[in-house]
Formats: sequence, C-alpha cells, structure tokens
Amino acid sequence: MKDFVISNYISLMIIISLLLVMFLNRRVKIPEAKAYPVIVPALFLYCVSSYINDWSSAITEDPVLRQTADFAFHVKLRTIASITSYVVLPLITLLQIFVIISGIRRKHLLAIPYVFLVIIYLTSPLTGSLVFRISDTNSFQRGPLGYTPFIVNIFYLLVLLISSIALLAKGEQTRGILVFFIFQSLAVTAYLEYRNFIAGMLDEIASLSVLLYYYYLVNVYQGKMKDALSDTRIMMLQEQIRPHFIFNSLGIIRSLMKRDKDRAIESIDAFSDYLKFHVNSLKAYELIPFEKELSHSQAYLTLALSDTRRAIDIRYDLGVMDFRIPPLTLEPLVENSIKHGLPDTGGVLLIKTEQKNGQIILTVSDNGSGGSGHTARELEHLGVGLENIRKRLEYMCKGTMKITAGDTGYTVEITIPDNSPKQEGKRIENFGS
Repeated sequence: MKDFVISNYISLMIIISLLLVMFLNRRVKIPEAKAYPVIVPALFLYCVSSYINDWSSAITEDPVLRQTADFAFHVKLRTIASITSYVVLPLITLLQIFVIISGIRRKHLLAIPYVFLVIIYLTSPLTGSLVFRISDTNSFQRGPLGYTPFIVNIFYLLVLLISSIALLAKGEQTRGILVFFIFQSLAVTAYLEYRNFIAGMLDEIASLSVLLYYYYLVNVYQGKMKDALSDTRIMMLQEQIRPHFIFNSLGIIRSLMKRDKDRAIESIDAFSDYLKFHVNSLKAYELIPFEKELSHSQAYLTLALSDTRRAIDIRYDLGVMDFRIPPLTLEPLVENSIKHGLPDTGGVLLIKTEQKNGQIILTVSDNGSGGSGHTARELEHLGVGLENIRKRLEYMCKGTMKITAGDTGYTVEITIPDNSPKQEGKRIENFGS
C-alpha cells in the first residue's frame, strides 16, 4: 500500500482534488458533467492496474526475487492488470470526448471502436497470442491485435484535435485552447512513454486533464448562473421596482392614512418588507426557503389588496412548504397574475404546492381571461420576464416551468427536484376580499 501511494502520489492527489471539487459542487447540476462519476473511478482503476502491472513485472525481473516468485500467480495477475489498463485508458478519453462534444448528435457512434477494443481484450485469454500473452516467465508478448488500444487512442486523440479546431473556429477560444492542451498533453506523453523517454506519467496527465476540464465546466456554469442572475437584477430594477409602482403604493398608503390608520401601518410594513427583500435578492446566488419567498409574495399582495377597487380573492393549497427555490420566483408570478391575468374587477388567485414522484410542484393560477389569444412564446414575455425565471430555475436547481393560458386564465407550473425533508407542510388559511 505504501509503495502504491508513493508510486501514484501525484495521480492520487489530483483524483482527490477532483473529488473535493465535485463534492463542493455536489448540488450543481451540470449536464455536461454527467460522465464524471464514471471517469473518476476509471482513473483510480487505471492507476491500480498500472501499478500492479509494474509491480509484478519488477518482482519477476529481480534476480533475487525470481527464485521465490510464484510465476503462475504473477502471470494471472499481470494478465488481468494488462487487460484492465488497455480497456480503461481509452474509456477515460472517450468519456472526456463525450463531455467536450456534449451537444453533438449521434456522438455515441464514437463508442464503436471502443466496443471492439473491449471485445478483443476481454477475449484475449482465449485467443492465445493473437492479442497478447504473458509467458511462463511473466514477460509481456504482444500479438497482431495487441496494437488495437494504440489505434483506438490515436483515433480519439484525433477527435480531440478536430474538436479543438472546431471550437476555435466557432470563436470559443478558452474551451478550444483547453481541449487542444488536453490533446497535445496526452499525445506527447503517450509518445514519450512509447519511446521510453519517460515512464508512468500517462495516468498523471490523464487525471490532470480531467480535473482541468471539470474545473472549466464549473466555472462556465457559475458564469452562466451569474449572467442569469445579473439579468434578474436588471429585470427586477426595470420591471418590478418601477417608479409608478412605488408612487402607486405611496398613494395608497397616503389614502389609507386618512381613513384607516391601522391598515396604513400594515401597508407601510409590507412596502418596507417588499423593498428590503428585493434589494437582498439582487445579491442572492443561492436557493432560499419557500416560506421566505411566500412571505415576500404576501407583502406584495398586502399592497395589491389595499386597492379596494378590485375584489381579489387569494387562495392557498400548500401541501408542502419546507423546500428551497431561487429568490424572486413566486412573487413575480403572483404579480404577473395580478397585473395581466385577472380582470380589472378582480378574481381568484390560487397558490398551490405539492410533493409528487420525487418532485416539488408549485402552481400559480388565476381565473381571469388575460391568457386567451396569446401564443406560448408571447406568454414568456408578458409582464415580468418569465424566461428569466425559467433560466434561473434551470441553472440553480434543475427546475422547469410550464405556462398555459386560455379562457379560464393563466396557470404557471414550476417543477423542481424534491429538496424537502419529507415532512408534512403547513396550511395557510385563504384571505382576500
């Protein structure tokens, strides 16, 4: 064990670093990184098999140890280690290619050469010296099909090269240069090892390339999320904290001060909470408790219901509340229904949550007729930026949003992976006109 750690110290440190980065980003849902839970064990397995191969070879080549070595055992051990090494390394490269070209259709056809390689090497103990054999004295002898891993690896390296050129041609400079670095580092290391200029460095380089690209994916994801949230800042400043809303709220409060001071104080508190939450949300990059978002929505509704010209009935059916969502998700939908869904005379607004099939479903619906006559694309751009909410749901919690509209009003359904502790939600009584 000690010799294994010493021999593979750099590779193990890189793999541990990769595991640490993956653990720190365990809640991040990066579509391109789905292969990494397979890549990491494959890297470790390659280190182990390479070490066993070298260790077994060194023992039987040592004049002193040869006298007591169990050649039959070492032949079997080295055969298994060799098969594993030659099968696992191309797998790592192939999975890296899948990660890099994740958006390309029919990419899985690239696995065909690897499938042939696996078949050839897994059947090698039955084909004599056609692929390779370990002699009775534990020496490695390669057959005509034994060069298959080199051919497959060269093919995959060429795919990496072509991918880097294509990325650079599309203007993706950072990604293209990184992929080219992965290509050249693997290619040069493999060539130097083949020429015996260096030895045992391929696992370190493979591990390093995996770590670098995963770190790149995390940074790209964070950049996309920050861009989406930056768009939210602009959207909320332009669409929600608009001067006319502030003026209208202050006008309502001023009117209430003359006839209902208690309600005026309640409206002032709600207005203060509304503005405070917005300012804090502009700095938020993490999910928040649903109850907090609900409280913010109720602050807005308190102001909306202060306008007695509209008879608005707010209804709740909250089967679950103990879960987390992106900030400014529910309140913009509620505001959208009040402004665009319900008619001037008022109506019913329903907020509903439920747990179903491992998902949290949040529904905001109204009984207005404002949705009729709009296409699905037009719905996404009504009032508050619904497309912005959709992007934040996708980036921050792998959520989705579905919008439907018709003669019976708007219905917006948000679905996110269940992140609640599976306890029964609280119930809130309806309130309204």
